[in-house]
Amino acid sequence: MTMKTSAHISLALAALSTLAFGASLRAASFLKNPSFESNYNDTFPHYGTIDDWVSAGGGGVNEDAGPFHNTGTAIPDGTRVAFKQGSGTLSQDVAGLTAGKPHWVQFYYDARGCCVGGTIDVIVKWNDTELDKIPNVRPASGAAPAYYFRNVPFTPEADAGTLTLQTVANGDATANFDAVTIVQRDTNDVIVANPSFEASGVPMGDGTLTPANLAGWIATGFYGVNMTGGTYADNGVNPDQDNVAFLQGAGSLSQTISGLVTGTTYQVSFAYNAKTGTTPHLQVKLEDAMLLEEDVTAVGGTNP
Repeated sequence: MTMKTSAHISLALAALSTLAFGASLRAASFLKNPSFESNYNDTFPHYGTIDDWVSAGGGGVNEDAGPFHNTGTAIPDGTRVAFKQGSGTLSQDVAGLTAGKPHWVQFYYDARGCCVGGTIDVIVKWNDTELDKIPNVRPASGAAPAYYFRNVPFTPEADAGTLTLQTVANGDATANFDAVTIVQRDTNDVIVANPSFEASGVPMGDGTLTPANLAGWIATGFYGVNMTGGTYADNGVNPDQDNVAFLQGAGSLSQTISGLVTGTTYQVSFAYNAKTGTTPHLQVKLEDAMLLEEDVTAVGGTNP
């Protein structure tokens, strides 16, 4: 008999310096505008197009005030979510995948808690193939985390295709989406939410973004995401897509990992680097057990 359990893993920075975290498998970000922060329509109730996404049916972008996002429910990443009212689709063409290799589609979702008798299903498709179906999504208000999280594995036959989030409504019902990403991972990997920190989207300006919430992670201190060549990730090659997470000064990133099997040995794998000219002190813990502790020096230049 095996028992499923969960554990809390944290990456802590214990010095006044800068550390950047990534994963593996260098590629540009697969999805654009993944947390729907772009082109918000100020006119209530905020119907409109969504940058980089093809939207069929009623929809748009909401902030915390709603009305399609449930007011008071925490937004998973940044400050905005997409909503799809009634039946419709939200899709984007994707390129740069590794054909024949396992990938994960990850996203957060919720249903508007407004209307009596309405139901809404969420379907995930790659091209015309249905990968997953979530029937009768109910409002997640009061749950932890505030939105539901979904991880959908698939293996693309080609390096490009179309990702579609489809809603099928009966009556008046609305689904909300946030932090939609794709990552390439292997069959036996344990699910980590937002493992390469792409859910916040591509940082603009100096390559730095400090979202109000970082999907999948509990962050303390001064944190954010950075691109290669940005203020914090100023050396080395960004190992997985466009973003890395950074901690400036004392702080931490942590996440509860579910589905572990008691008595089984696991390996924690991640990439890390320091800003040029700094030597941050890194601690990696599983619950209270110290897995790694070291002073980190920058890899320099364009080294891995």
